[in-house]
Amino acid sequence: MYSCLLSAESFSSLHVLRDRQPLRRYYVVVPISDIPSEWQDWLEVNARDSSNKGRVPNAIRRTLNDKPEWFAEYNRVLTVVASSIEYDNKDNTLRLEFKDRNYHGVLDGGHTLRAILDDRKESGEDRQTGYCNIEVFTGLEDSEIPNVVEARNTSKQVALKSLQNLEGTFDDLKAALGEKAKLITWKENEEGEFDVRDVIAI
Repeated sequence: MYSCLLSAESFSSLHVLRDRQPLRRYYVVVPISDIPSEWQDWLEVNARDSSNKGRVPNAIRRTLNDKPEWFAEYNRVLTVVASSIEYDNKDNTLRLEFKDRNYHGVLDGGHTLRAILDDRKESGEDRQTGYCNIEVFTGLEDSEIPNVVEARNTSKQVALKSLQNLEGTFDDLKAALGEKAKLITWKENEEGEFDVRDVIAI
């Protein structure tokens, strides 16, 4: 169980069709400095590992450094799946809880999270300014998580192996390989000596 408390500059409950209940969606704007560093330990639900190289990560860092006051407008959103959410409108605070790393955590926006935390290490939390958009799901069915991940990653298509890893397709292979499974990259940007596609081909 993991719990965090955020300051909410804005909090909205988004409309969800009745037949989707208990699914709930929320849209929150929080200070960048409030983004918990512990979220980097809750990325299992994300299809691919984050990277600090490439066009997208570079653009995110550029905004953090040059125009942090526009970060909420320039950056898409951090998408989070939580087991529960509580909003206190008296002091505008938001409490999120994660229970299971396979189903809760940062579903989309890993590059954004990494850029924010890397920037914090370099500049210090006290110097971080600007705001970040967060979309929160609660009550999302486990079977729908891979579909939401795929749909949210249309700007850069998620590799099939990443989605299959998220769906558990490789679980039996991982179990059969035991400790040697650590040598294999099961999803994009993950470090390893061998690609799961080559292992399957062999």
